[in-house]
Amino acid sequence: MYLEEADKRHDEVNSCLDVLLNFGGFMYIGTIFPWREFHMPDVTGITLGRLFILGFLILVFRRIPAIFMTYKLMPRCVKDWKEALFMGYFGPIGKSTPFISIVMSLTPQQASAQSSTSNTPATSSPSPAKP
Repeated sequence: MYLEEADKRHDEVNSCLDVLLNFGGFMYIGTIFPWREFHMPDVTGITLGRLFILGFLILVFRRIPAIFMTYKLMPRCVKDWKEALFMGYFGPIGKSTPFISIVMSLTPQQASAQSSTSNTPATSSPSPAKP
């Protein structure tokens, strides 16, 4: 019981640090980025419309088809085509995809197993270790 509570608190701290570091990193990148030089269609060819079209094309031709082609290989993670569409639209991209899929497939099972074996609320203080 104590180990589970310590792991839970450790995970909360890790996620808070992760959010703070990500936020700080993106804030730094946003402050040093030369925004005035970004929108120069004559020089770079980059416009706001082209960026939206590029984002849409990446979404349509990279993420969603890849999930649709492989969702039957992941029956524990994705049950049907609706979940595959949701995962393709909102899910991660790149090397974190398998990790997130595995974590998400295990999370509901662990939560239901904990609630069925323990009737104490999650906010209760940890019990002392038994000798």
